[in-house]
Amino acid sequence: MLDYLKLAKEKEKDLVQDVSSWVKINSIYDESSVSKTKPFGEGVNNALNFIYNLAVKDGFDAKIIDGYVTEITYGNGEELVLVLGHADVVPIDSGWEKDPFGGEIDDSRIYGRGTSDDKGPTLASYYALKIIKELNIPLKRRIRIVVGGNEENGSACLDYYFNEYKGEHPAYGFTPDADFPLIYGEKGILTYKYEGEIFDELIESIDGGVVFNSVPESATVTFKKDVHLEEAFKKYLEKHHLKGEYKVVNDKTVITLIGKAAHAATPYEGVNALTILMKFVNNNIKSPLVNHFGPKLCCYYGKNLGIDFNGNKMGELTMNVGKGHYDGNHYEFYLNIRYPIDINFDQLIKKLNDNKLHQGLILDDQKPLYVDKDSDFIKILMEAYQTITHDYDAKPLTIGGGTYARHTKNTVAFGMDFPRENNDHGLIHSRNEYVRIEDLVKGVAIYTKALVDLANK
Repeated sequence: MLDYLKLAKEKEKDLVQDVSSWVKINSIYDESSVSKTKPFGEGVNNALNFIYNLAVKDGFDAKIIDGYVTEITYGNGEELVLVLGHADVVPIDSGWEKDPFGGEIDDSRIYGRGTSDDKGPTLASYYALKIIKELNIPLKRRIRIVVGGNEENGSACLDYYFNEYKGEHPAYGFTPDADFPLIYGEKGILTYKYEGEIFDELIESIDGGVVFNSVPESATVTFKKDVHLEEAFKKYLEKHHLKGEYKVVNDKTVITLIGKAAHAATPYEGVNALTILMKFVNNNIKSPLVNHFGPKLCCYYGKNLGIDFNGNKMGELTMNVGKGHYDGNHYEFYLNIRYPIDINFDQLIKKLNDNKLHQGLILDDQKPLYVDKDSDFIKILMEAYQTITHDYDAKPLTIGGGTYARHTKNTVAFGMDFPRENNDHGLIHSRNEYVRIEDLVKGVAIYTKALVDLANK
């Protein structure tokens, strides 16, 4: 049998350099530079071109499809094994100790936005395919890597690829954009908005959060006058071990609270600055807006909205209030809810609507994904993971995160975050994001074996 780990280690130097170089490309969605040929903006287009140029240089059949995805194909055969990665990244929060687009290599890690989500894992998959090509390993199926440009903002890239371009669906597929050993179920993802018009005598504005699928790291409330809450705010911060700022500017009070960013799939791993600040305001002043929503939005499990639910197959519903805004007239609060497959969806929506102050709107709903964990497909992927890591204790998982897997057929999320007791997973969607170099190498080895076995099943 091939020594996949040895083959991967031989690629380490080039792999690290390519990850570092790709991370240096700022591929946050940029509406200001969107065009017909660059549907997600200049930076994402540059990132898609990077992986395309790499593939062409290495002799692969590659193409960029209308600026939405880069497609890399190898081998022959009627059926397809598909890998789905993405080149776009989430916005940058404050407080980075490293350059978020520096690709800095330090202490056996590569730092920067996208190192662990998802440029590092995507390149690990690409290097696996590169090894297969260089060794000319016989395959019964073609292998294709599709790199999208809009995973963090709704996956319009794959909607276009599969529905407009009519991209081929696979016999088997995986996306390296979650956890090892394997994800066989993904909760449904509901984005819901409360909005309306209201006048508040005291509050001039509320602002918190940058995207729906991240826990807000900071939030600010501005009052129209000095509300004399400095001492109360100081005690609140001390009691809850938080940081913040209280200042009076031109007779207006400005209160800012600092939380901790985290992925919306695991909001309990973060500290939601927006909901915690609203809770403080609710406890100290009369406001028709905050007194209504402050108590309702402060639970990561939706208990105060009456939507808490613990499913038999996927565990608990979770809720993240990812963005909130009030300008003195119009307000918006965006909820990102991850719900189990066995919940009554109609009842969920009814309870959300019952808690509205003015309007409640469904913005998007992605149904749950569930694959039989005892299938031969899952067993092949688990064997690849176990052969390389010798970890026979970790079990397949279900998650609250949403991946590309739900956009096609017979596809699951497979890595690249390794199980760790301290839950240290590269700080995805957080400041100082990184990937361990040893994890990149192990990822290449796992993906090489998995691709060979799936292509020859």
